[in-house]
Amino acid sequence: MKIARSEVEGIGFAIPIDAAMPLMEQLETNGEVERPFIGIASAPLSQVPTQYRQQISLPDEVKGGMVIASVEPGSPAEQAGLKQYDVITKINGNDITSILELRKFLYTEASINDTLHIEIYRNGKQHTIDLKLTKKKAD
Repeated sequence: MKIARSEVEGIGFAIPIDAAMPLMEQLETNGEVERPFIGIASAPLSQVPTQYRQQISLPDEVKGGMVIASVEPGSPAEQAGLKQYDVITKINGNDITSILELRKFLYTEASINDTLHIEIYRNGKQHTIDLKLTKKKAD
């Protein structure tokens, strides 16, 4: 897509074919795009508001991660035992410090029904939790 108007400089948007092809294949096969589902709302540790930081206890060497703001009832996250204020630092050995890294991992390296090994910190202690991804149920 390209915008070509006198009010703006030519702006073009493109999606890499390697990202688009799997989506097109899913649309052709299933009629919809299916993505793995965890069932959390989260924010990077660096963006957690000050009033909530006291709820998070981490060792000094942990500098980043995704803080779980909420866990959806009945979701894979709830079934795996994830809780509000847990800090996700790794998934299958990959560092997770931003929502972009989390989504990139889920959408490119994980599939529905995969079991993930999630490294979290809860109350200052490290835990590893196994979580089986599902497909999000329609509302």
